[in-house]
Amino acid sequence: MLLDVMITKTEGFEMSEDKMVIFWDWLGTLVTSDLFLGYHSKVRSGNLALLEQAHRYARIENSVSYIPFAWTLVEQFNKRGMKQVIVSNGSLSEIKAQLACAPFQKFDLVLTASEFNPKPDTHMFEYAFDKFKCKNTNAIFVADSPVDEVAARAAGVDFYKVDTHLTSYLAVAQKFGFVEV
Repeated sequence: MLLDVMITKTEGFEMSEDKMVIFWDWLGTLVTSDLFLGYHSKVRSGNLALLEQAHRYARIENSVSYIPFAWTLVEQFNKRGMKQVIVSNGSLSEIKAQLACAPFQKFDLVLTASEFNPKPDTHMFEYAFDKFKCKNTNAIFVADSPVDEVAARAAGVDFYKVDTHLTSYLAVAQKFGFVEV
């Protein structure tokens, strides 16, 4: 895998005094489905109704593919001891079922709209900040949708927009010194 080869720089990385928390969206960021990809290209035009429909169909299908670039980053963050949290507007039971088949389970917390108000509400982020004694300035949110960006901004968290292409994940890898620029 290309990103595995590129992520070689590990010396010199220093985490801030406060524990870093990496927030991940689920569908479209860590996993995808053929139906979701079909709709996702149309969503770039800003049609949020299509994005909601794509999420609904992907949940019904319950058949997902794991985006390898994302999981490589998950592994790198785990090696550095960073807390990782899934924040999703999806169903907790569906995500846990899909997560059970994932390349590895390295998430410290899974928060969904099953227990909290859906994003862009910030309660999922606030819960994690309290749980891990972390400041919002020591967190990032890696996700794919305009709703996710609104949630990140409202929570005071740096936002990294990704899609299913390697280049979008490289920006995150570069921020944390996982790759040479």
